[in-house]
Amino acid sequence: MTAITEPTGKYDRPPTSAACPHCGQAMPVAKPVTRETCFVPPGLPPAMPPLPVFLRQTEQQETGQAKIPTAKTTSLPATPAAPPAAKAASRDVLDHPLIGGRITIAVLLYGSEVNLHRRCLTSICETVPPARMDLRVFCNQVGVDTVNLLNTLPVRVTNFDSHNRRKVEAMRLAFHDAKHPLETSWLVWFDDVAFARRADWLTTLAETIIAQRAEDQVAILGPKLRHTLAAVGKDPRRWFQSASWWRKRDLRNRQGSDAPNGDQIHYVSSNFFALRTDTIQLCNIPDSRLMQSGCGIVIGEQLHQGGFKAKAFSDDGTFVQALQANDKRGYKERYPWQ
Repeated sequence: MTAITEPTGKYDRPPTSAACPHCGQAMPVAKPVTRETCFVPPGLPPAMPPLPVFLRQTEQQETGQAKIPTAKTTSLPATPAAPPAAKAASRDVLDHPLIGGRITIAVLLYGSEVNLHRRCLTSICETVPPARMDLRVFCNQVGVDTVNLLNTLPVRVTNFDSHNRRKVEAMRLAFHDAKHPLETSWLVWFDDVAFARRADWLTTLAETIIAQRAEDQVAILGPKLRHTLAAVGKDPRRWFQSASWWRKRDLRNRQGSDAPNGDQIHYVSSNFFALRTDTIQLCNIPDSRLMQSGCGIVIGEQLHQGGFKAKAFSDDGTFVQALQANDKRGYKERYPWQ
C-alpha cells in the first residue's frame, strides 16, 4: 500500500509569452492558443516533476496495525517498479469489458493555487499510465504557474477560461464536448481539492465496478452523502419535479427507499466521483439550470429517476481524499431549489 503526501517545493516554471488575445490567459511560447479551439495541444511532455512523494509502507502498516510515519519518506521513480504478477493483475482489471482498458479523467482547476493543482494532477499522473487514461483539464482563472505545470503532463484536452465560468458550465463542456466527445465507458471527475492517496486507487475502483451485480445498475461511485429537501416558504420538490429528466419516481427516505412522502436525495460528492458515461445522455446530466452549486445532489436524483444506483467508494478518503463543501474556494451560491 502506498500513500501520497501533501505537496512541497516550488515548480520551476519556464518562460511564458504575453496573454492569449482570445481568452486572456498567459500562455507558454512553445504552445500558442488558436482562435478556433483556444486549447493547448498536448505534444510529448517532458519528464514530470517529482511531486508528490510516495511513502513506502511496511507490511504491518498495510494491515492497519501501525500509523504511516511522516518523517521517513522515500521518493519513488516516476514509474514505480512492480512484480510481474502485480502488473498483470492491474492490466487484466482495466481490460475488463466493463472498464474497456481506458477511462476519461476530467479535472477542474480554479484560481492561482498551483500547489493545490500540482497535488491533484501529479497524484493522477503518477498512478495512472498515460495509455490508460484520456486526461482532460478545465481551467477557470488559473495562473501562469498552473499553465506551465500542465505543459509537463500528458493532457489530451486543455480548456481555459479567464473570466468567471462556473463549475457546472465547465462540467457541461466536459460531458458534452462535440469537438472531443467522450470515448470511454467511465469518466472520473476530480475537483482540484481532491487527490489520489494510494497508487492502486484506479484498479481498486475498477474492481469495485466489476464486482457490482448487473441488476443493481450502479452508475456512479464516490463518497456517499445524503441531502434533506427542507421546505423554507416553498416546496423544494417542485424544482426537481419540473425537470425534463423527472420520471415521476418518489423521492427517497433516510434509508434509501422510495417513499410517497420522501424528502431525501442520496448522492456522491461532486469533488470526486466515477460516472458511467452512457448515463450522461440517458439522464440529461448535468441539469441545464445549474451554474455552480448543487450539481452533486442533482446528479444523484437524475440517476435515481433514471433507475440507476450509487455505490460508496473511498468514503473515508483511503483511496482518494477530497475536501468538503464548506472548504471550497471561489463563487458560492444557494441551491436553486431553496
